[in-house]
Amino acid sequence: MKKEYFFYVLLFLTLFFSYGVSYSAEESLANPVYINRLLRLPVPEQIIFCNEQLPLDFEDVKERLDYEIVNIMGSPVTTTMWFKRANKYFGEIDNYLTSFNLPADFKYVALIESNLRCDAKSSAGAGGPWQFMEATGKSYGLCKNPYVDERLHWDESTKAAIRHLSDLKNDFGSCFLALAAYNAGSGRVRNAMREQQENTFFALRLPRETERYVLRAVAAKLIMENPQKYGIFPENASLYSPEKFEEITMVLTDKFTSVLSLAKNMGVSYRYFFELNPHVTSDKLPAGKYTFKLPYKKSKINNYLQDNTSDSTNIR
Repeated sequence: MKKEYFFYVLLFLTLFFSYGVSYSAEESLANPVYINRLLRLPVPEQIIFCNEQLPLDFEDVKERLDYEIVNIMGSPVTTTMWFKRANKYFGEIDNYLTSFNLPADFKYVALIESNLRCDAKSSAGAGGPWQFMEATGKSYGLCKNPYVDERLHWDESTKAAIRHLSDLKNDFGSCFLALAAYNAGSGRVRNAMREQQENTFFALRLPRETERYVLRAVAAKLIMENPQKYGIFPENASLYSPEKFEEITMVLTDKFTSVLSLAKNMGVSYRYFFELNPHVTSDKLPAGKYTFKLPYKKSKINNYLQDNTSDSTNIR
């Protein structure tokens, strides 16, 4: 009898607390304080993005932008991770953009595309931090085969994406149209311009995703660069720091080399090897020349690694 009684008490408590958790989660989403905060998010009177002025007084542009601001602020976990990862990666992207003489605002493409994650993949088949489709990636020199996918390589995909954005900006003469073409494809944007007899992004009827895409990038910039205006105070926040890595070029001579043996010889776990080198997509690699990342000044590098390492070792 006591056991039966205990069972029913335990069941009651489980249901009670389960109900309480779901109720609290539902209640928080409908919290008037939270909604009031979203209702008062500011839209600046003037916005410059990629050195171009946003036409806030044109048709419904301001309302479309406001929707993206509310949408971002209404996703607190995603937005929190934006701030954490941006501190780690934005500096490197800025350096690449500067080398191509492109506006720093283009870095928000990677933010809205993948949340700055190398392993991001879409249902349409795009992959990596810049969400390259396989054909587009290949046209910019990104290799994809059963063993590696350079779309997932942070540095290689970033350089390819910036070349791609540079080409689109030169082709269309406008950063807004360049971003639309990055998302929807050059052909679709050009066809829309011709058929609709329009020459600006904001007057074009494009796929809903593309129409939102450009304004989401603008909204991301507003929030990331003016967090206090949106009730975000990143001072003393726990942000991710940029890391230094060693890039080691290796020539593998065996028919196949297991990734497990590479990881062990590099002194890192099997899991962390893939975290450092997400472009490696197989548990074995055929003979060839590869570049891998290692933690800076990793102490455990044995003779096997030294014997198979070429002269090109870079510190980043």
